Amino acid sequence: MAIAARWSGANGWNEIEDFAHSKHPWFQSFLTLPSGIPSHDTLRGASEPSRKVPDKMAIAID
Repeated sequence: MAIAARWSGANGWNEIEDFAHSKHPWFQSFLTLPSGIPSHDTLRGASEPSRKVPDKMAIAID
C-alpha cells in the first residue's frame, strides 16, 4: 500500500492511509483485509520492524 501510495504522490503516513482508503476495492482484489485498511500508525509500524526486535536481531536483519 505504501509503495503504491508513494508512487501516486502521497507524502506521509496519513496521506498513505487516505490513498489506501480511496483504493480499498482495488487492494481487496488481491489482499485479504479482514479488518479493512490499516491505520496510518499500523502502516508506519509495519514499515519499521527493527523497532520491534532486539538490537542484535535488527543488526542481523540489516
